[in-house]
Amino acid sequence: MSQNSGAEREGYANEQAALYGSVLHGLFENASFRLRLVNQLLAKRSLPALAASKVPDQTEIFDRMADHLESNCDRPAIHLLVQQERK
Repeated sequence: MSQNSGAEREGYANEQAALYGSVLHGLFENASFRLRLVNQLLAKRSLPALAASKVPDQTEIFDRMADHLESNCDRPAIHLLVQQERK
């Protein structure tokens, strides 16, 4: 873990730098940051970098994720669990 300016530890990367973690809200909202990060990960695998025009819009990604979840979830069962938790 890396140290921030205080005594608290922030984030995580394993020794091979193949796993990253943080609690920085909004970190992936910046398209240029996402592109740089993805391209660094691709380079580690000797894969070609993505052009900025090939990076999907964040809204498109979330819409695809939502569509996938909606088509693969048992929504009535989830609603039942939520209702049981509220009792």
